[in-house]
Amino acid sequence: TQTQMMLGGNLLGFFVTATTAVASWSKVQSSMALALANPAIAGRIACLGVVYALGQFCIYSAIRILGPLTFTWIMTARQLLSVLISLVLFGHGINFVKVICILMVFSIMSAKHLTKAAAGLKNAFCNFKHQISSSNVKLAGDGDHSMPALLSNKVTDGKPKMH
Repeated sequence: TQTQMMLGGNLLGFFVTATTAVASWSKVQSSMALALANPAIAGRIACLGVVYALGQFCIYSAIRILGPLTFTWIMTARQLLSVLISLVLFGHGINFVKVICILMVFSIMSAKHLTKAAAGLKNAFCNFKHQISSSNVKLAGDGDHSMPALLSNKVTDGKPKMH
């Protein structure tokens, strides 16, 4: 389930972080002392933890509802928007190779998404075509297709009788 995946990911993150913290214990102690001495820092750390947890629920819910491909496309679009904002607000430079890479990533993501959508439309059309060809509905030239004739279907044995 969603909660089990988050628990597993967070436990793995905890073990990696704990290993790193043990390796640099003196720096961790000084950072903890500073955070505990300053309530504003401790409050920001607590807020970041809450926002992180809520973000995880949103991410897993979006993947479950929208699917992984759509979620990947959304996150890539968010990153592109972040790059564009960074370029405008902070004047960061971008070279030709970066532009080509960004366009290529979006092209690949869009192509996968559009291919999946096109396959879904093709399947829906094939199912519709199969339903039409396997039904007993007479097509043009096969009989009376006036509105009263089409509306006067009689039901026998629970199944409508088609003209």
